[in-house]
Amino acid sequence: MLLGVLFFFILEALAGSCVALDYRWHDGRLPLGWVAVLLDAAWAPAVVLAGLSLLLFPDGRIPSRRWRPLLWIYFGLGVLWLGGAFGISADAIVRHQIRVDSSGALVALNNPAGADAWFGVVQAVFFPVVALCWLAWLTRQALSYRRSSGDRRLQLKWPRRSSGSTPGGGGAIDAGRRGAVQPAAAPGTADRRPEVQPG
Repeated sequence: MLLGVLFFFILEALAGSCVALDYRWHDGRLPLGWVAVLLDAAWAPAVVLAGLSLLLFPDGRIPSRRWRPLLWIYFGLGVLWLGGAFGISADAIVRHQIRVDSSGALVALNNPAGADAWFGVVQAVFFPVVALCWLAWLTRQALSYRRSSGDRRLQLKWPRRSSGSTPGGGGAIDAGRRGAVQPAAAPGTADRRPEVQPG
């Protein structure tokens, strides 16, 4: 699933460059520019898959039945948001009303208005739900890490170690275990402690 996130983000970056080249500099005269406009919405499946991979981490399934409502809400909003992104792009292509901003992004997606205004409402709801899922995931990982041992603990440790390279990342996982938030060790230095030399 994470490879899918990477794939769609790369696809979006390439398509965005083609859209900018075609519709900003060549007035839409290049062949297959419309395909690039459609693929430029590939950021949408990347975001949906990223959130879904968090909800299903680390086993590829939800941890308990209590998580099903959150998963279904996220999935429903994600499909609606995803359909909106590609639907608005396809509609702009069919009606020959492709307008892009300076970055090459479709104006109808960045500033939805008129018949596309509903997409702005979906976005206003979808991103807070993504944030809620991220916080729920972080809380679950912290509690699960605290109760785990052996291989399960090692499996849950890698996101903590990899997030240690981001500002403020990683320390929250250890908060419950040590009683205070401790910064994560740098990657490759896991659980090493400085030696105290006798005086």
